[in-house]
Amino acid sequence: MPENRVIVTLSSFEDEMATLVGTRRHYANAHKADRKSYDAKRLEVDNCQASIQACRAEIGVAKAYGAYWDGSIWHHTEHRLNAQNPDLHRGDMGIEVKRRRSANVVPIDRKDAERGRLIVWAQVNSPDSSNPFPRVWIIGEINAAEAWDENAEPYYGDNNRRGVPRSILNKPSVRSEYASQQGDNHDNGIF
Repeated sequence: MPENRVIVTLSSFEDEMATLVGTRRHYANAHKADRKSYDAKRLEVDNCQASIQACRAEIGVAKAYGAYWDGSIWHHTEHRLNAQNPDLHRGDMGIEVKRRRSANVVPIDRKDAERGRLIVWAQVNSPDSSNPFPRVWIIGEINAAEAWDENAEPYYGDNNRRGVPRSILNKPSVRSEYASQQGDNHDNGIF
């Protein structure tokens, strides 16, 4: 699968927006508990940083797919009013960005399968000594409706979420200027 990945480097402005929106989302959702995966025991140690990384992934995917990212933020009490909205919009298609936290399983929500959304799995690599800006590795994609019944397994025991193996992901269908990027051999030991 790594040979299909696409790498997008965020600009300083994009990273500033990811940091701002991610931090605000963290505080807006500080006490949200409407799904099993929001259990504090399952959250990353630094959930504020996880929210920033999620925004970085969304911006990188939007950039590569030519999609619209609205950077929306709402209080956790308004979550049910907005939960049906996709992370990104590209024409009539909604795109859901799943930030990689596991080496093998991509989570899919029932609502995304019902709406036929495109699921894009991405990993964020933070700035380091050789790369001053965050890079988003787009690992693959799959139509949620196609994956839901055939390949999905229960995810965290939640009837509204399933996980699919990364092996069934398709090559990212990104804009032409990103189509040939594959990245280097350094993959943080996860692949």
